[in-house]
Amino acid sequence: MKTPFFHWINPDPQAGWNKAYQLRYHSIAAFNAEQVYDDQNTTYNPAAINEFILRNRGKWIFFFIAYDFSYRYLPVHPAKSLFQVPSVIIIATDDVVVNDQNLIKKKQNKSPNEIQLPQSLVDEHTYLKIFESLKKHIQQGDIYEINYCIPFLAKAELADTYHLWQYLITYQPMPFSIYFTYGNLHIMSASPERFFTIHNSHIVSQPMKGTLRRKNPIDIEKEQLILKNNPKEQSENVMIVDLVRNDLSRIATKGSVNVDELFGVYTFPKVHQMISTIRATIKPETSFTAIMEALFPMGSMTGAPKIRAMQLISEYEPASRGAFSGTLGYIDPQGNMDCSVLIRSIFYHSAEKKLTFSAGSAITSQASGPEEYNECMLKASAIFKVLKSYPHASAGI
Repeated sequence: MKTPFFHWINPDPQAGWNKAYQLRYHSIAAFNAEQVYDDQNTTYNPAAINEFILRNRGKWIFFFIAYDFSYRYLPVHPAKSLFQVPSVIIIATDDVVVNDQNLIKKKQNKSPNEIQLPQSLVDEHTYLKIFESLKKHIQQGDIYEINYCIPFLAKAELADTYHLWQYLITYQPMPFSIYFTYGNLHIMSASPERFFTIHNSHIVSQPMKGTLRRKNPIDIEKEQLILKNNPKEQSENVMIVDLVRNDLSRIATKGSVNVDELFGVYTFPKVHQMISTIRATIKPETSFTAIMEALFPMGSMTGAPKIRAMQLISEYEPASRGAFSGTLGYIDPQGNMDCSVLIRSIFYHSAEKKLTFSAGSAITSQASGPEEYNECMLKASAIFKVLKSYPHASAGI
């Protein structure tokens, strides 16, 4: 069976998170990239992007946007990349199978996989020093919140990235479990976060900010209340909600931006997450790039104010984020749109034989350095466990 270049599956349609997300499809698998827009150039060309999407209206359209895309139109200077990826990839095709939960192949490619031990590019001592510097920026009023992320890097040679993605989402089933491959880029995502969805002229964004490790499988409601009533987590969440409301107002009709749910708490296999839901009506004839320029990158992965937080991210993080905290999504033939936040994801460059993933947390005035570092390690731990237990991985991990 041929491998899809894009496969989105909701592994557990009965899970509690479905109440929050109300996904339109349980599974989308796309084959045969018929039309491709590949933004390999340094010149940003929004007219070409919008023309490609309009020309392929009525087909399925799949898009990847790297975090680094934002450097094209925001006053932020990029840091050095771990490996090069296109800023934008858009693919149109009619070769799509929807809602077939049996599409995932069961057999692994028998070729060996070699994965060295992933190395953190920021150790705990360095993290705590950076944390204190970022807290000073908060105290001085430069920012109110910043999402600082730790990247991990490994040398790897993977025979079948699609199989590794299946392995990842079996261990960590998430509503935005997406596989994507194009050229040398392979994305294996098990993300719990939606960036935004559009139906007709209505747009819904659902920033996730606030995490609590699951400890007792019986006392779910008790643990949910602990997270819901945590002042620090509420503070983190509401700052990003305000940022998203402001971003949406740039493309929304007057008075249409509303918060449907504030501090919603939903349970995932390993953690509870605080998710808020903001809705708006989009102005008529708003283009794809206008939407992205208003909303991207997502506030939950940057901070507030967004541009200043991004400038500090570029200054303090050891490498450009590349694909991490970008987005993957689709536009269906009816014009409905949905896309994820690329977190809890593995990124692989098959030519450079590099594997990366990242984990982060929000730093606010109430944050504790050791606690935030531990939250980063908690989020990274699932991918570490997957890579350590993945069949035929080398002894080096």
